[in-house]
Amino acid sequence: GLAAWLAAWIIRAIVQRVNEAGRFGIWNPLARDEVWFAVVGFLCALAAGALWYVLQLITPSPDQFFRWIVGLLIAAAVIIPLVLSAEVSVGIATAILHLIIGLPIISLVPAMGHKSIRDT
Repeated sequence: GLAAWLAAWIIRAIVQRVNEAGRFGIWNPLARDEVWFAVVGFLCALAAGALWYVLQLITPSPDQFFRWIVGLLIAAAVIIPLVLSAEVSVGIATAILHLIIGLPIISLVPAMGHKSIRDT
């Protein structure tokens, strides 16, 4: 969530500078507020943690399944805004933010999950 908020904030700051110059007109590539992306990132991380835990319980190779599932979801979250957005800039900014939400999830959830498992 924090990574998504920071990336959205940076994009918003750049857009404000571009809009202040007035050369390109009024430009707004973010369809949503920074807080919305942070909340979505947080909820995605919680869902990914729950998915990782369930896969640990029911599958023989949980990390491989987790990486495939989350990788496919990240690919869909990046491609869909690019294809469906009316404005190219909005699609690109949203796709970048979705990627920034997904990459920490696919790398940090399994790493932290394995660290939290106690050997018995």
